[in-house]
Amino acid sequence: MSAPADACALDRACALALAELPAMTQGRLRHLLSRRSPAAVWSSLSGPPGRHRAAPSGIDARVLGRWRERAASTDPLLRREEYRRQGVDVLVRGASGYPGRLAEDPAAPEVLFVRGDPAVLDAPVVALVGTRSCTGYGAVVARRLGRGLAASGVVVLSGLASGIDAAAHRGALGIPGAPVAGAVPGGLGRVYPAGSADLWEEVPRRGALLSEAPLGARPERWRFRRRNAMVAGLADVVVVVESHPAGGSLVTADLAAERGVTVMAVPGPVTSRASAGTNGLIAAGATLAQDLDDVLMAVGLGGGLRRAAGRSGPVDPPAPAGEGSPGGAGAALLAAVDATPTGLEAVLDRTGLGPVEAAAGLARLVDAGRLRAGPGWWARPG
Repeated sequence: MSAPADACALDRACALALAELPAMTQGRLRHLLSRRSPAAVWSSLSGPPGRHRAAPSGIDARVLGRWRERAASTDPLLRREEYRRQGVDVLVRGASGYPGRLAEDPAAPEVLFVRGDPAVLDAPVVALVGTRSCTGYGAVVARRLGRGLAASGVVVLSGLASGIDAAAHRGALGIPGAPVAGAVPGGLGRVYPAGSADLWEEVPRRGALLSEAPLGARPERWRFRRRNAMVAGLADVVVVVESHPAGGSLVTADLAAERGVTVMAVPGPVTSRASAGTNGLIAAGATLAQDLDDVLMAVGLGGGLRRAAGRSGPVDPPAPAGEGSPGGAGAALLAAVDATPTGLEAVLDRTGLGPVEAAAGLARLVDAGRLRAGPGWWARPG
């Protein structure tokens, strides 16, 4: 191995070891690495005082003592080999391999852990995020957007949470060979949430799974905002598919807006609390995402579906006022709903309507007493 390669490998190993030190934070890492290489910082900690470079300044003496104690018994190269055995690589901000779109972000992790190939993030990236407690409507929209974006060559990114995030990724993974990416709050050695274990296996095979946390770190509450900032920093466009009045996806939207990233929101029924956050984003000025073509246009790839159809308006326009009449969309919706609960996916397949138009029409039919509704389903009155 050449000398530059040796130096690079040592820096990565020392960066990893620094990130694993007790009470280490991204702020402290940034302070430590602002003027010195990871190898130089580690050298100042791992040997007897006076035999190495001066100890880092501005660090509490008790914390520094704990770091010295840990460093004296740690071999960074052996730690990196352990990470490699578990399929995890380490990237240092400013060095090769680190995602370029994240490197200049104000909250960029100094040390980034990854499974898979982060080079997939060189393509257009759209983050699809939303509530964990999604409705059937939200799950269908997320899945369809994820699939459509992946088929269009866009990398689908999420925080890999349950609900909307998982639905979006499962939609994207339905396109053979399409690359995807995820950012998680805890270490890459801890699957979280447990229900997303399949995604933790498949996403790195098809793209990249990233974290700023060392391998065994728990997904502690404070790490979620850091994860959300990473999602915002990696995305060209952030789409909030479904959100309650407060939640992590709205935090991601705020962080994206602060970075000048386009924020889009999918409209939902005004009667659904799960759409209160997204409807609020639209009211506050977020870009409307009624369909796949809206998102493709925002990422600079769009307009194809709408131009092919020869339309200048939205693909999913509001349903006409008389939709309960035999010739309106209401008639098609009534015909699509059984006496037993019928999910949104079945309604969309049977009517050919878009999810926004269908949801609005179904809500009006429920209000008119023509249908009854439950969580993610509709049925004719018994």
